[in-house]
Amino acid sequence: MAVFAAAFLFTYLLSRHITVPLVKLSTASTEVMKGKLDTRLTFRRKDEIGKLAANFNNMIERIQNQIATIEHDRDQLDELNQARKRFFDNVTHELKTPLTTIMGYATIIRENGNQDQEMFEKGITHIVDESKRLHELVLNLLEQSKESHVADRMTIVDVGYLLSDVSETMTIKAKRYKKTIRCHAENGLFVSGHPDKLRQLFINLLDNAIKYGYAHTDIVAKAEAELASETVRLTFTNQGPTVRPEHLSRIFDPFYRADATTHEAESAGLGLSISQGIVDEHQGSIRMTSHLDLTSVYIELPYRRLESDRE
Repeated sequence: MAVFAAAFLFTYLLSRHITVPLVKLSTASTEVMKGKLDTRLTFRRKDEIGKLAANFNNMIERIQNQIATIEHDRDQLDELNQARKRFFDNVTHELKTPLTTIMGYATIIRENGNQDQEMFEKGITHIVDESKRLHELVLNLLEQSKESHVADRMTIVDVGYLLSDVSETMTIKAKRYKKTIRCHAENGLFVSGHPDKLRQLFINLLDNAIKYGYAHTDIVAKAEAELASETVRLTFTNQGPTVRPEHLSRIFDPFYRADATTHEAESAGLGLSISQGIVDEHQGSIRMTSHLDLTSVYIELPYRRLESDRE
């Protein structure tokens, strides 16, 4: 009986020593199958069962690492797709304005011919200038398609002269909307920047003022020096529906439109987002205010003193 009891006790302990870890391993496998990848086995054994538990833990860690890699690649792919979409949206937005100007002046010339010589010369000049800018945009796209990463060099730009030129170019569209652009720009307002991008900035803001302002009103564009802060301040003001504070806080977000029902349906809500990107690239600031049917956009860019001014 004593031998039988000892054998039974030894058999029971041996079975417990083997079956309990196997039950835990089976339970852990079930938890992993349910998606709980933080499951781990903590067997302090050096036999085959201990090695099996260690291999199980290593396998779960490798699965977690593979999942993390897949999620990272997925996020990168999403970012790439979003960047590609933003790129094409920006390209579409930038190509639309010069085409609108060219079509507008071409229509006037076709209707009036050379009866109004001054308008004829002005229209031809703007058509040529906008065609050149459109050509440069296409060339830039071709360079980017070749994955050229050479950064554009900044030059000295007279933003006062540039604002006056853009205001005159946008006059044709303002007349179509029964509005008038009044530009007040000082001379010698130099900044370090990209002329084409600054031109696009001014076009975007004037385009918004034209589309969202009341008919038979004036759009005022100003460029002046702020000597105290060593900046050039640009102001674009139009009379139109007041933008509510909850919209002002998001007005520069991509694809955001304060009122998509009453304004132009074709607008994608990219103009102000692109404008903010251009201002940020030139190390400036941009903000919008709206009160009592008067909306203004304020831009401040670092003033660039020329060597002659310093002397």
